[in-house]
Amino acid sequence: MALTGVANGQTASFNQKASGYVEKFIGPHYRYGGSSPSTGLDCSGLTQYVYKHLGRSIPRTAEAQYQHFKQGSNHMVSAASSSEGIRWQTIWSSDVTFGTITH
Repeated sequence: MALTGVANGQTASFNQKASGYVEKFIGPHYRYGGSSPSTGLDCSGLTQYVYKHLGRSIPRTAEAQYQHFKQGSNHMVSAASSSEGIRWQTIWSSDVTFGTITH
């Protein structure tokens, strides 16, 4: 009897596949606005390229990707640092104060 939904040593999640594939681009491949490994990639170009390689379509620019991935209720999924891990993060707060600059 086959079990469904059970992971095994041969099953890799999308995130595992993406993190393994993206390692090949570590190094001096950065180019502002870049979307190809042969000419250079910027951060959103790299993300789009990796997703496309793994069969998923996402927008090209950082702003469009932000809109694509953000979750409702003024929160988004964030991976800001390895020490914090992946977590929910508030996008904005209504409790903002602004100072003034005088000359």
